[in-house]
Amino acid sequence: MAAAKFTGLASAAESAVFRGNQELTRLARSGQLAAARRLFNEMPRRNTVSYNAMLSALARHGRLADARRLFDELPRRNTVSWNAMISACSDHGRVADARELFGAMPARDNFSWTLMVSCYARAGELKLARDTFDRMPGEKCAACYNAMISGYAKNGRFDDAVTLLREMPAPDIVSWNSVLVGMTRDGKMARAVQFFDKMPQRDMVSWNLILDGYVRAGDLDAASGFFERIPSPNVISWVTLLNGYCRAERIGEARELFDRMPECNVVSWNVMLGGYVRLSNMEEAYKLFTEMPDKNSISWTTIISALVHAGKLQEAKDMLNKMPFDSFAAKTALMHGYVQSKMVKDARHIFDGLEVRDAVCWNTMISGYVHCGMLDEAMVLFQQMPNKDMVSWNTMIAGYAHDGQMRKAVSIFRKMNQRNAVSWNSVISGFVQNGLCVEALQHFVLMARGGKMPDWSTYACCLSACANLADLQAGRQFHSLVVRSGYIIDSFSGNALISAYAKCGRMLEARQVFDEMAGQDIVSWNALIDGYASNGRGAEVISVFQEMEAHDVRPDEVTFVGVLSACSHAGLVDEGLDFFNSMTKDYSLQPVAEHYACMVDLLGRAGRLIEAFELIQGMQIQPNAGVWGAMLGACRVHKNDELAHAAAKKLIELEPHKTSNYVLLSNISAEAGRHDPPTRGNRPLCPASSPQTPKPYLPLFSPPSRRPPLLRPHFLARPKTLDKPLGDVAAAAAMITGGQSYVSAPPAFSADGRLLLVCSGRSVSVFSTSTGMLVSELEGHEGDVTAVVVVPPPANAEAVAKLATYCWTAGLDGELIYWDFAAAELVRKVHVGLPVHSMVIPNITRTVKSTEVYTPFAFVSVVDTTKPADKKKALRGQVRIYDLTKGRQVGCLLAETRKPEKIVASVSGEFLGIANKRQLYIWSIPTEGFKPDKIRKIKLCHTKNLTTLAFHPSERTVAGGDSTGRILIWRGFGKAKFSGATGAGNEDRDGVRGQDDADICTTLHWHSSEVKFLKFASDGAYLFSGGMEGVIVVWHLDSGKKRYKPRLGSPLMFFVDSPDSSISCVSCTSNQVHLLKMPNMEVLKTISGIKLPISSPDLSRRDVCGFDYTNGLVAIPTEDYCIQFYSLFENTEVSEVQVCERNFQPVDDITMSISLVSLSIGGDFMCTVDVKLPEEELGGLITLKFWNHGSRAGQFHLSTVIYEPHSDAGISAVAFRPGKNMAVSSSFGGNFKVWVQSSSLQSSEGKSQSGWRCQSVGSYKKKPMTAAAFSGDGSVLAVAAESVITLWDPDNNALVGVIAEALSPITKLSFIGTSTYLMSLSQSSKPQVAVWNASNLSMQWSYTLSAEAACCSSSMSEFAVLSLLSCPEGGTPAEQDGVILLFDAENSSPVSSFSVKKAKGGSIAFVKDDSSMDAHTNATRGEEASLLVYVNGSHEYVIFDPRNNEESQISKHTQKNIQADEPARIGYASIYGELPKLELKKEVLDIPFIPSERPWETIFTGSSHVLPPLTKLCSAFLASLLEKRPVSNE
Repeated sequence: MAAAKFTGLASAAESAVFRGNQELTRLARSGQLAAARRLFNEMPRRNTVSYNAMLSALARHGRLADARRLFDELPRRNTVSWNAMISACSDHGRVADARELFGAMPARDNFSWTLMVSCYARAGELKLARDTFDRMPGEKCAACYNAMISGYAKNGRFDDAVTLLREMPAPDIVSWNSVLVGMTRDGKMARAVQFFDKMPQRDMVSWNLILDGYVRAGDLDAASGFFERIPSPNVISWVTLLNGYCRAERIGEARELFDRMPECNVVSWNVMLGGYVRLSNMEEAYKLFTEMPDKNSISWTTIISALVHAGKLQEAKDMLNKMPFDSFAAKTALMHGYVQSKMVKDARHIFDGLEVRDAVCWNTMISGYVHCGMLDEAMVLFQQMPNKDMVSWNTMIAGYAHDGQMRKAVSIFRKMNQRNAVSWNSVISGFVQNGLCVEALQHFVLMARGGKMPDWSTYACCLSACANLADLQAGRQFHSLVVRSGYIIDSFSGNALISAYAKCGRMLEARQVFDEMAGQDIVSWNALIDGYASNGRGAEVISVFQEMEAHDVRPDEVTFVGVLSACSHAGLVDEGLDFFNSMTKDYSLQPVAEHYACMVDLLGRAGRLIEAFELIQGMQIQPNAGVWGAMLGACRVHKNDELAHAAAKKLIELEPHKTSNYVLLSNISAEAGRHDPPTRGNRPLCPASSPQTPKPYLPLFSPPSRRPPLLRPHFLARPKTLDKPLGDVAAAAAMITGGQSYVSAPPAFSADGRLLLVCSGRSVSVFSTSTGMLVSELEGHEGDVTAVVVVPPPANAEAVAKLATYCWTAGLDGELIYWDFAAAELVRKVHVGLPVHSMVIPNITRTVKSTEVYTPFAFVSVVDTTKPADKKKALRGQVRIYDLTKGRQVGCLLAETRKPEKIVASVSGEFLGIANKRQLYIWSIPTEGFKPDKIRKIKLCHTKNLTTLAFHPSERTVAGGDSTGRILIWRGFGKAKFSGATGAGNEDRDGVRGQDDADICTTLHWHSSEVKFLKFASDGAYLFSGGMEGVIVVWHLDSGKKRYKPRLGSPLMFFVDSPDSSISCVSCTSNQVHLLKMPNMEVLKTISGIKLPISSPDLSRRDVCGFDYTNGLVAIPTEDYCIQFYSLFENTEVSEVQVCERNFQPVDDITMSISLVSLSIGGDFMCTVDVKLPEEELGGLITLKFWNHGSRAGQFHLSTVIYEPHSDAGISAVAFRPGKNMAVSSSFGGNFKVWVQSSSLQSSEGKSQSGWRCQSVGSYKKKPMTAAAFSGDGSVLAVAAESVITLWDPDNNALVGVIAEALSPITKLSFIGTSTYLMSLSQSSKPQVAVWNASNLSMQWSYTLSAEAACCSSSMSEFAVLSLLSCPEGGTPAEQDGVILLFDAENSSPVSSFSVKKAKGGSIAFVKDDSSMDAHTNATRGEEASLLVYVNGSHEYVIFDPRNNEESQISKHTQKNIQADEPARIGYASIYGELPKLELKKEVLDIPFIPSERPWETIFTGSSHVLPPLTKLCSAFLASLLEKRPVSNE
């Protein structure tokens, strides 16, 4: 009995669960998700079916996260649960999640496999889809076949779809229709019809697919013809064709077809109704609506929207009240109509009645208030809006701007988290409308700096601002921007351009813009007429007016204002009267006050005052102040006192509070001899002030009362012999080097992917991939490191773990070095003897005693230095093989080339290759039982020079990139020579040239210039390429489709993948290595080095770097218009300051350059000069910008922008005054300007701001000002007027002295410390370094010396000169070496000298000593001592003390932030097995120093610091460097 009772209870419970599941499924399918969730949560018992139903409901409604959470909570999962979750991921494009779930399924059914095939196919991953399809166990079901066929068809691979269809055991109609769907949706109608005709069976879906294809293609005649072929068209057939006719607005044919329909459902009625509404045929639409037998919500909404659009709001409201449905769309449509008609109360009534409001409703209501000027109500509603979108913010900004409340508009603008172009345009146009044109242009700069692309509206607003400012240069710049941006000059932007040029007096350009406009409207003609009129070109105005009439453009009131104004200014009285009469007679235009004012002015200028007064008396409208003002002005000119008083009386009545009217009348009375001043009300106007005695004219420059005679340099008056040595070359007591390039060679990842090894000059820097921090450095090469290869892992698992910390490096010193890079320990060297440019080490084994043993062989690309470099056809490049175990070369040369080429190895090490001119050389390497004589070689040919190559990881496929940007992919290479297989005939080898050993060659093309790198993805499905464009292109090999990964902004050089598949890196020419998260290539970390020199023919030869003396920073201009602040002591980037907004791609020509950077000695201020190069004689601009220091070193904020500070002349120098907020800029145009920082102001945000303004301007005999400098105490300003040095009092702008001329124009001028000595540098054909005494205005001494740069100490009387040596034979200017000479101002003999490399383009500067360098040397030097920094032409640098001759030296590691990370040390023998015992002590010993015959060929490296005096080393050099001149007295 109990058992029966228990069974009954269980049955009842199961029945309740069953009913709950049914209701749950019903609610989910009907879209009632909230009710379904409530029921699910309230169910006392749930089974797997319950969970599956809820899971499907969540997935169907897009709640994927909730679905996954519920799936993870499932107590028991069956196959349905897994399939539901996979289906949800597939529907939402979550391929990776679907793959993960599929892989974790304990058991799969046919539906599971079909789901994954469909998932991959939807995502376009056809290779994965086909792999899944092929792996499906057992017999494949029809659904799986159909999924794969549909995937092929929808992705355009129709041949594959048809092939699989034929392979299908029993294709059904769905299979055939799947192919048909792809063809019709892809627009391949000819092929679709051909396929349709061959179908063995068809259903109505097949017929409707072809019909829909024709309709989609817009071929309605073909669609109609095919419709007649359908045996029994169903309602879908009729509606499809009907919809096509309606969309094409062929309403007659649509109605005819509609009337023929045997059965019309509500969908067909709605389509026909929509056709009438689209054509605004309200009569037929309303008639059809009343005839509809059944109406749904769409029917009512369509007719209500049509009534609103027609302006019949009352009828729309009545229709809405009759509507049996509660339609949100219909209410929104009516609300929008009310807003458009400014019936905001009615709109608000509907708004308040809405139960649910979306963003469109809120924005419509806010817009209504704004358009009616009810900004307070709009703001209240805006603040109440729960989720504001971009439209909401922009509406409020535009509203306040239109109302003139720009402060509120800007306040709202600044609160926006994100801004689009409309946001910026609203603010910019608001500024222009309210006369704040400068602020408008400033916001344009901010917009561009924020990365937002301006549109035509932005340019039109900015052009209007330029017109209002009459700023010709800015207008030309914007004109150039419009053209470069690809926008056609339409009426909006064209009219603004015409106004801008006209207000600047450039009517020729204005007319040219007018003629080039796509279409001129009345505003265009008026703008041109007004431009000619305002420039006094009356004849041209009349000519344009006649031309306007000839083009059948009817003039309006504005046209006649311009014409009458032109006649007035040109004195064309009769013509003006004719035009005035023509207004009413010919064009039925009634004159307004502006026309009468023009006529009064016209008659008044001609002296016809009575006619002018009578014209005013006969006006049909009330004369305004403009009319009486014109009359009053004419009376004053012609001295008609009576009419003047009458006009003045009227004018004062209209404008009683305008003081200028009283002043004008008072002047008229005084000129007429009357002294009865007019009154303002009952108060007398103050009498005009009596004439004052004019002040004497003060000249701009006050010459001194006593001017000394011009003194000649005594260097020319007395012979100077160099009988003393120049001094010993000092050994740098505390030397720091830095600035190495990180992108000279490809980096390499450690075996575990945790470290990145980067070639940096003569060392290898080891960085952590997780932090981007420097871990250690490998120092042992005597030349630049050109390759780093992490040792490939052998099969031994234990050895793999140990091998993670070992690598080989190669360098230009001809050494291969083996390292334990975890301990930064040199293990072994292999001597090559020739500069190595590239190296690979494939995974090779060799047979030793019948056992395969891993043996490292290095394949290196070297330069044969025994062959002459000046012979063009000399084969100097060689590919050699070295046995790293035995340390010797094996085999013969693999190749000889004209220059060393980069070697690329496949992942397996089976293939090696190089790109040699128009060929790829590929070698097959026997990785097992390696012997050099078993290596085989083939060549693949191309028509262009090849630049790079890459091997497929698993297939015999190689890709090559060429110099024009094309990528060639050879598949099946080497089958004949490497495998011994018979090659296919030439006719079957598409794209393969000649007898090349490959099956097929395909071409990809996107890059515009040289392809820099190629790399296959680890799975082989994708190919990565990069070049000058600064973007990584991801090619899908099967489909040829491409995607573009993050734009890095600089040309790319190398791409390296990691053993850790989640990370890779890319190197850029900006000396940056970006660590990328794969597969989306998001930048994780960036390793930034010093910016490399800019190569541009437009830059001057002088270096433009700036130095921050106090903080030890160098400021380097970059190609993307930034200033990089680089810490010289830390060898790391501190910050970047964007000077000009970048709007170019890396492949574009550089159109702007930063020509000068100057920093104050304390680092508080910076000044930059950027030059916009003219393009087609438009857009050239020189800009001077002042920057204030931020809260930390290297941080600057823009303070002031001065456009063309010296007109269109270039700026030669900028210098800051020590201790004061003053600067000077000198100009090649013949003047200099002194700038001072104005007092602090409070911005609208409450922040303190300050600007720079010009205090005074000076010049000397109109000579170009080529250099400028302040004295150490700031009391004297020295400016070089070509070869003459002038001295000025900067406070009073008074010339106080002139020093005799140098040999040639001075390019560098500086006071030496706090002394009265000046150092000047001339760099022309007559080079000279001279020291001048400012106290007695004479030359101290000079040398005829070819110098690249010079610098002076800020505290001591010493300076340094970087002098150039002669360029070696066959060398380039970049290889020109030099010598640094340290001088004391009072002694012409150099204190010390230093030989340096790459002096061309180099710079030197003194920087403040860093106490962290060496406490002992600081104590010996004293507090005021400074260090000297030399930056060479490649931006490598060295910091040293030029005065200390001690040979002590500290390691530069003390100055670097190195992250400690030292795993256990591992021995060499434990990895490679039995190898000859190495005598490490002999290998690691330092090479003894042997003095070089040319000691200046090193840049402070190794033992070359220990040098004898320069005169004893290099008398020949000194003879050419220092010129001994004869004595002569003038």
